Amino acid sequence: MIRYLEAPNYENIRDDESVVFLAGPITGAPNWQPEVTNLLKQYSESNYVIANPRRQETTSGYFNDYEFSEQVDWEIKHLQYADQKGAILFWFPKEEFSVPTRDYAQTSRFELGYFVRNNPYIFIGIESGFPGERYIKYMLPKYRDFLPIIVDNLDELCRKTAYFMDATFK
Repeated sequence: MIRYLEAPNYENIRDDESVVFLAGPITGAPNWQPEVTNLLKQYSESNYVIANPRRQETTSGYFNDYEFSEQVDWEIKHLQYADQKGAILFWFPKEEFSVPTRDYAQTSRFELGYFVRNNPYIFIGIESGFPGERYIKYMLPKYRDFLPIIVDNLDELCRKTAYFMDATFK
């Protein structure tokens, strides 16, 4: 059974559980995480935790100072879980709305840059029209000995991630 965990909830992750972290833009992005969660549940037979950093109560992604620290700490902790035992699923959808004071997907791009160098279990989906799509696809092979899986739709991204989780952590 797949367990779902959403920020800022800190339910314990057991030693025998693996984690799929849903990495990708929140601010300015469509709410893509529920679809990914449903697809992973549909395609997977394994037991693991889906860690979703998008809080239900916010659509803007803006936080006061306390919420910001709480959010970033939650993401770091759950990215580390997925990095150690699991996978990081990156989805880069087209921007839904622009936020004048923030570059679209700035945090997600930073996380991709960090984890692509250090974690072989990364699955990347980039929707056609995502700003920077061409650059990301060109640069990733230059930072790794092997290219992580890159697809252009959520269904295939979730199928590949679920297959990996079933084959590795069943």
